[in-house]
Amino acid sequence: MSLERRTRHPIRIGIAGFGLVILAVVIVRYHRPPVESLPLPAPVALAGGQTWLGIYYKGHKIGDTVRKIEQNLPGGNVYLTDHSQLLFQLQGERRRIETQLNAVLGPTFTLRHFVFRFHSHSARYEMEGEVFGRRIDLEISSAGEVRRERIHLSKEPVLLWNLAPYVAARDLSAGKRYMLSLFDPLVLGTSEITVSVVGEERIRTPQGSMAAIRLDISYDEATVSSWITAEGGIVREESPLGIVMVREDEAHARSGFSTEGVDLLLETAVPLSRPIPEDRERIVLRLGGVSLEGFTLTDDRQRWAPPF
Repeated sequence: MSLERRTRHPIRIGIAGFGLVILAVVIVRYHRPPVESLPLPAPVALAGGQTWLGIYYKGHKIGDTVRKIEQNLPGGNVYLTDHSQLLFQLQGERRRIETQLNAVLGPTFTLRHFVFRFHSHSARYEMEGEVFGRRIDLEISSAGEVRRERIHLSKEPVLLWNLAPYVAARDLSAGKRYMLSLFDPLVLGTSEITVSVVGEERIRTPQGSMAAIRLDISYDEATVSSWITAEGGIVREESPLGIVMVREDEAHARSGFSTEGVDLLLETAVPLSRPIPEDRERIVLRLGGVSLEGFTLTDDRQRWAPPF
């Protein structure tokens, strides 16, 4: 099957933690009873050379990420592993989402092969991808079924997880700009992004202040700021949605979660001027305060149309 897809919604942009939060919002909004009962995997501990980050939403600790990069493998390849978890409330019940990535990169951090796994309270899937120039061949396993898809991009693809080291392996001089094709297995979509090197800044972390290079990652009118080391390690990231990732030691990253958690359904709900009657089968809403240029939505549940 051949598939060409381009994600048009700007909030999907970000590094690993941001994509994870957006996916959680999608799951919350379209929550249905589980089709199968699946155990969540035990947290992964990666030995040596690992980086831990805490994930925060509007000041609340909601997740953590641990990442490891092994270089100088046969053929000059690089092996990248990442494990992330997100804890949140869904209508009074505590939920957990976990993702795991294993990727083989080229000597300059170009993507060659990856395996991505996703686990939640109601779903589990695995995606394996092989890169051939500007093409990704995918094998996706979910609910006992396997399907194959092919995605074509305008440039060689990068993932959320290898974006920072990919740019760091090139030129981090202030003023440099890179146009990249980002593939996101969280939403099975692609985005054309611009990465701008702003320059060196001092960033405060729980372990103290450190020098980092700021990158602004832009798509349309949305921008995510990321501060990285010269080797491409993440120090801090901020998004317009109030999501922050910050480098921490393992003890800090794995602790400090709110006992009540953050209810993403309430946090992302659109306020209404009047209650919606429960006996309605069809409802028409007028949405304001946001640019919908280029946005499309048509499926069996909802449809977007220009203003009346």
